[in-house]
Amino acid sequence: MVRFVGAIANDGEAVDLRLRARTGITSILPVRSNRIMQSHTASLLSDMMAHHSEDRFPGLRMHAKSGTAEVGRDSRPHAWFTGFITNRGNPLAFAVIVENGGGGTAVAAPIANTVLQAALNRDE
Repeated sequence: MVRFVGAIANDGEAVDLRLRARTGITSILPVRSNRIMQSHTASLLSDMMAHHSEDRFPGLRMHAKSGTAEVGRDSRPHAWFTGFITNRGNPLAFAVIVENGGGGTAVAAPIANTVLQAALNRDE
């Protein structure tokens, strides 16, 4: 999902990703890219994913989609929230999945906000 929403943010160009450990933190580094959707499609999806909720995501230029994935009768659904931010100097793609967490907007979105706020404030 991170690769897909990253392509939406990157004008339809998807970046191949790899994980690398650095000083105890796992980071994702680009390896190469390829077009997986037309620029026009990426732009339309970006517009549809735009969140204009400053109170919910203060200081974040958020483009995201929530989801709730049903997993069976006796289990709570998985909560999803995936997208990207377009803050100047800090563009980031993300995916939050909370297994058996319930609703994506209620459960996964606040986690995404907390992590993204910390990522943007890491240099302060």
